[in-house]
Amino acid sequence: MASSNEHIPSSIYLVDYFIYCPLFCEKEGQEARKILYYYLSDPEIDRQIRTVRYCEGLVQFTETFAFDDPCESIHFQKSRLLFYQVENDICLAMTLHVPVIKQKKDDKIITEYYDEHINDRLMLTILKMSYEYFVLQYGTMSTLIHRNSVDELRYILKFIQYHIHNMIRDVTIDSSYFGIQYLAIDRRFVFKFQTILRRFQLHLPSIKEMIFIYRDQLIWSGLNQDDTITIYSFFRLYYWPHIKNLSHTTNIRSNRELTSPANHLTNTLAEDVQWFHPTGEIMVKRENDPWIIAKRSDMRELLVIVNQKSANLKEISDKIKQIFSTQFNNILLLE
Repeated sequence: MASSNEHIPSSIYLVDYFIYCPLFCEKEGQEARKILYYYLSDPEIDRQIRTVRYCEGLVQFTETFAFDDPCESIHFQKSRLLFYQVENDICLAMTLHVPVIKQKKDDKIITEYYDEHINDRLMLTILKMSYEYFVLQYGTMSTLIHRNSVDELRYILKFIQYHIHNMIRDVTIDSSYFGIQYLAIDRRFVFKFQTILRRFQLHLPSIKEMIFIYRDQLIWSGLNQDDTITIYSFFRLYYWPHIKNLSHTTNIRSNRELTSPANHLTNTLAEDVQWFHPTGEIMVKRENDPWIIAKRSDMRELLVIVNQKSANLKEISDKIKQIFSTQFNNILLLE
């Protein structure tokens, strides 16, 4: 129980989530038609139209500066607005509540907003993955409109809201990057696995591609990396609820909270290694925090937290080499 002097910040939560397509508004007075789906505690249509119009204006305003990349996030004091344009001018957007602490000082209520607790890279990934999950089960939105109708699409889109809530609520430091845990296997297992794979191909010729997973670890995938990540993360979030209770599935568990200082630094390093092409490494330590190491090799990223606060740089470097030699050298990627 928190003491009277402790102030726990409010959590990040979804304020609203909406999908719109300007092409459906052919003339003035048809603004409501462009809204394909809108989640909000206040369902007033005028409020929805104003919000969507406001977002369109912000995106168009940023385009006037001739940026190469589209506007993806806008920071406000009390909220964070994120965008993701998908197909045929269809755009996904969501607003997140910025964590806040209210405390009494000199008989006044002081409000502090913790904008840095929301990581754009992570939340944009959640927004994009919500679309990927939708396509995984229902196909593209354009196809649904062509085969059925806009009303049918609006009905099915309720699916996305459910997943957005779950992803924001259940995200942890180990799952926040929607990466894949590979199962380390030795060479003796390869021949057994290849035998099983060939039997599947002979007896089930209608199957085009396969993914082999043991618990929450990937053994082999015949899909490309993006599709593999989508399917893997989808099953991890919604079909493997038991792994959240398995203490051996991950270490980075003693440090689950995304709002801790170490995890803020981890998120920052994950963004910084994006500039490394094709490889690079960063090692960082702040006072009284564990060592955090970020490595990148081509499309793969590795984040390691070593909880040896008194260790020096050479000792940490040796530790990382040991981890690589014992945990990664025996991973076989079957093409």
